[in-house]
Amino acid sequence: MIPGLTALLAKSLLRFPALRRLPIAYGLLSKSPIPEDILTQYVHPCATNAGIRRDLEKFARSASSKLTIQVAEELRSFPHPVLLLWTPEDRFFPLSLAERLAEAIPNACLVRIEDAHVFVSEDQPVRVAEEIARFMGAQAAATSQPRIN
Repeated sequence: MIPGLTALLAKSLLRFPALRRLPIAYGLLSKSPIPEDILTQYVHPCATNAGIRRDLEKFARSASSKLTIQVAEELRSFPHPVLLLWTPEDRFFPLSLAERLAEAIPNACLVRIEDAHVFVSEDQPVRVAEEIARFMGAQAAATSQPRIN
């Protein structure tokens, strides 16, 4: 990674809001435009905090398919319920990846969210909240069953 590049990009996104809507920034992540105040909240921490930029660069340098595959194998033994909210319209993370995750995680529930892109919670906030509430309600009901000794 080129020294200072992350800072330059983040500060440019903060200073020039029009850049945020470009495909290389946030432009393809939501189906509908994300409000400027929300985009500012996404950009501001990285643009103003060197520690966050350092962590982002460290993450970007260390990301590897080997690690991803290792973690994916560990998910097979994850004992807790998991809710996967996914859109079939996602250009970056196809629904087939969600289906593979749902198969790999023993207690996974996959729910398709239509009319959205990567940032499902920006495009369909009400639907996301409803699905989380439904999932949490089902989990609460399952754990509150009386136990017979």
